[in-house]
Amino acid sequence: QLATTVVGQLNYSDLYSGGPETARYKLTHKALAYTTLGVFVATGALALLAPSAPEARRRVDRVAVHRFAMLTAAAGMVAQAVLGIHARERVGRLDQERFATVHLAVGYATFAAVAAGVGALVF
Repeated sequence: QLATTVVGQLNYSDLYSGGPETARYKLTHKALAYTTLGVFVATGALALLAPSAPEARRRVDRVAVHRFAMLTAAAGMVAQAVLGIHARERVGRLDQERFATVHLAVGYATFAAVAAGVGALVF
């Protein structure tokens, strides 16, 4: 996720910084994005298919924070896929940069959700 976000920022800067577009990050960002989405879906499926722990008293704990963060990240991943594909299809149109900017912002928010979810369990 971190690599996808960093390379996504580099790709965005390459496209919209005002200089000539080099497309040097385009393929790397695409490969990282699809890999990140695939790994996220696979680990999410494992989590959903895992047996549940015995019912405990409902409370806010690290696992609850992790679940909420991963639910938020999942919504972000879906939005990222839709926005990224849509922005790519808008090449040459006046509104492409607007969709790419929203895609970038959602990418940072998704990364923050993943980091919060992982951090809730690790720390």
